[in-house]
Amino acid sequence: MKTENKPEIEFLKKRTFSELIHVTVDFIRVNFKPLIKSIFYLTGPALIIIAGVVIHLIGRAFNLIKNSVANESIAESFIFEFVISGLLLLVISFFGVVLLLCISKNIVLVYQTDKSKLDDVSYIWSKCREDFWRTSLNYFGSFFVIFIPAMIILIPLAFIAAFIPLVGQLFLMFLSAILGMFFILTMLITLYEKKSIVDSVGRSFTLLKGYWLPSTGFHLVINLMANIISFIFIIPVYVVMIIYMFHNIDTGSAPSFDLPLYLEIIISICFIIFIILTIILYSFQLIGMSFQYYSLVETKESKGLLQRIDSIGTSEPVQKSDESY
Repeated sequence: MKTENKPEIEFLKKRTFSELIHVTVDFIRVNFKPLIKSIFYLTGPALIIIAGVVIHLIGRAFNLIKNSVANESIAESFIFEFVISGLLLLVISFFGVVLLLCISKNIVLVYQTDKSKLDDVSYIWSKCREDFWRTSLNYFGSFFVIFIPAMIILIPLAFIAAFIPLVGQLFLMFLSAILGMFFILTMLITLYEKKSIVDSVGRSFTLLKGYWLPSTGFHLVINLMANIISFIFIIPVYVVMIIYMFHNIDTGSAPSFDLPLYLEIIISICFIIFIILTIILYSFQLIGMSFQYYSLVETKESKGLLQRIDSIGTSEPVQKSDESY
């Protein structure tokens, strides 16, 4: 297997910002095939459902805009349909994120323990099943332990920031980045250390003490890179729509949302690619934050250094278990 011929990537190691970026890219490059394979095989059904619902809602939205003047009842039926579809997407996305967390964690651990099993989707799935329901419970609990307290703080700040347009918006974006980083790190701790969500929140505060800014900056950069890459496939949708509407104006017609079939196909394909890329790139962010977690652990506790000291004089390196961190 190719990944076995690559230089070993060390996890428990204190890394700078640039080193974190480099090791994340290197790990994804080395393990791209097994990671993508696991994502497609294990999240495939969810991908199909999400893509189908989103494309259906887009089509219904265009029909609503086109026919809302002639038939007001269409708007009411669309609102009901939108709510039901939104709830369906919420449930599927919830379990999809949980599954991505489990996949990313197990790809990282299997790489450390037995690279020969990286391509074995059934083995990765068996490991994901062990974590799935516990992670689902912790993920659900995070809304009460992390997001609700954060919203209590952020909502008043948002009203204050409205009176300071540019500075206020940048401040809220930075706070949102901190929240996003803290959430991912906490969820990774629930996986790697098998802690409850409450204990993991405390553990996150311990690891992040003195390292809030570097950790947030790293998360912000990888998140920004992922968003830029995924939104590249949404740009053609806007370009096609603008050109089509201006063409109607030039020919003396009113702007129309009655799209020809070929435009509907182009828009649907772009949205499908966008959804797939978003899921794949989110798993890349999770792997990047996994390296940040290992770096913080090494910085605070020197676990990797202690392991290397313990291995001095032994004939064989100590084999890590799947539960080691």
